[in-house]
Amino acid sequence: SWVGDKLVIWDKDTREIIWEWNTFDHYDTQDYDGAYYALGIYAGSWDNALSLFKYDWTHLNSVTYVESENAIYISCRHLSRITKIYFNDGDYSDTQNGEIIWNMGTQMPSGEVDCGTDIDFSWQHSVSVMENGNIVFLDNGNLSNDFDNSLSSPLTRALEVAPNETDGGCAAEIVWEHTLDPSLYGLASGNTQKLENGNYLISTVADGGTTLEVSPDHSLVWEAKYNLNLGLIHRAYRTSGLYPVDVS
Repeated sequence: SWVGDKLVIWDKDTREIIWEWNTFDHYDTQDYDGAYYALGIYAGSWDNALSLFKYDWTHLNSVTYVESENAIYISCRHLSRITKIYFNDGDYSDTQNGEIIWNMGTQMPSGEVDCGTDIDFSWQHSVSVMENGNIVFLDNGNLSNDFDNSLSSPLTRALEVAPNETDGGCAAEIVWEHTLDPSLYGLASGNTQKLENGNYLISTVADGGTTLEVSPDHSLVWEAKYNLNLGLIHRAYRTSGLYPVDVS
């Protein structure tokens, strides 16, 4: 059996479902990471289904609502895809709610990926949207050495991407990228946060869990090692202080 994901909004008082968005209704099942085999890529979650007796098809790991754009951004890990969805929070009866504005990622059999097909990110995490519309996320890079045969091992990147929306999707381009040392390859979780000072906070599960602050010119500003079992840090964020503003 295939396992997908839903976005669901409940009424906080009645607990009734107001709106929902189902991956099976909006993604084509021709697209799955086993389809990479046709490209000569033999990695992904497809093989895990043999031992789990179910296939973790989509594995959404990030949802961001941007009110100014009437849009929801989701990160679909196992399709190596970021999707922008129209959503008018002021009108749940809007029939356009749930329509896909664009899919960014690697092209797959459905042909429904309409931008960023040359960025080659995979199994990404933590999509955030800047005021200028750029998106920042961690490219875990699980398939990076499959996409680029010149790499001897997979690599993890922090990315800032400008979607550059068009009538037919978008013409995405990389604004900034930082490739972590191979020893910091993060096969799962992690995140990237763009800081107010213009630097980037990058977290990876590698080496017991590591967070780095990196400047736009790729200088290492600060680093922390968590020494966690398996390095399983999900995300780390720079905060303005340890206490709420109304108390501090």
